[in-house]
Amino acid sequence: MTKQHGDYSEVNRKTNMAYKDFLKQKIKELEEKIVSSTEEKNAVQLELNKLRLAEFEEDMATESNQQLLKG
Repeated sequence: MTKQHGDYSEVNRKTNMAYKDFLKQKIKELEEKIVSSTEEKNAVQLELNKLRLAEFEEDMATESNQQLLKG
């Protein structure tokens, strides 16, 4: 009986190690995805800021032209 219990123990240990390795891999993948997403988010934020600046500049130019026409 001890032999069988030892066999199950070995199988459980291998299963637990495989699961632990699986968890480590998934954690690594998610961490990499977060880094990638952060980089993408920063690029999108930069592009958004450029567009907002361009919009602001257009508003200023339009407002200046309207002031000149009124004046």
